[in-house]
Amino acid sequence: RLLGRAPVTFSSTLCVQYGQGLEANKKSSLTNDAKFYSRGETMPRRQSLRDEEAFHPFPIIEFRIVNNRANYEPGKNEIWDAEVTAIVQLSLENDPHENSEGLDDFQINRSSRWLPPVASKLNDDADDKKRQQVFYKLALKPSSHPYFSRVWFLRHTLDATSPLLRREVRSAIRGRSDGWDPSMNNYLDIRECLVEFTSLQIIMSGASALSRSEVYAEKTYSYEDICVGWRYIAVCYEEDTGRQRWETCRKRLKRKHISYGDDAATRVDLSLIHDIVPQRGNDFEPVDD
Repeated sequence: RLLGRAPVTFSSTLCVQYGQGLEANKKSSLTNDAKFYSRGETMPRRQSLRDEEAFHPFPIIEFRIVNNRANYEPGKNEIWDAEVTAIVQLSLENDPHENSEGLDDFQINRSSRWLPPVASKLNDDADDKKRQQVFYKLALKPSSHPYFSRVWFLRHTLDATSPLLRREVRSAIRGRSDGWDPSMNNYLDIRECLVEFTSLQIIMSGASALSRSEVYAEKTYSYEDICVGWRYIAVCYEEDTGRQRWETCRKRLKRKHISYGDDAATRVDLSLIHDIVPQRGNDFEPVDD
């Protein structure tokens, strides 16, 4: 059965955020937890605010998908039950299952690994390992979206189970109880921690609300597409429609404050899909314009 092309656009870069670039999310989470537990709820035994504050979050690598029909009226732009799969292609020398450096106990989902047969007479040669390729299914969050209508951010955590980190880095952070090593929170060390993968294939599928048929889209990223210390610029904004403008003005005259989005329609600026800015903390890798 043939599948139609999904009307979506993938970001042209992969953004890596770390350190202070993740602090805003961490503080927001702590604040929400504090508000929740202040109402008399019991905090789980394995957690406390102090433990959370001492934990250093792992870097994340993210990309985004934008629905090209985001500004169309509802019922004509959505993609239902959308799912995204990511497959990273590595040389055999970067394979997490290669235990030449003593990582026999390295835990990773073995069912996500594929090793295509490659004819070679130099099975133990280093150059042979560079030529041979292995494939891993990369863990993404969230990997599914029941109602994809505007913008979808997908993230992969660079922790001890990530095949995108070098073997020695995974080994170093595997036994840490406080998460990521904060001494490596700079763009030079983050770049050095990454495996120079061959390709990262992204496949999205779902059902079009307009055609009522299955659609798909795909994107291939390379190692050179990674931007360390950068984040995506916001593309959504609120805009008054013609029918709403008079009502909006009338309500603003009656009250001193109007909350964000009360009388506006959400729009997506499709011209900003690929735009990125430095992460919070002002530590970022220089990139070409």
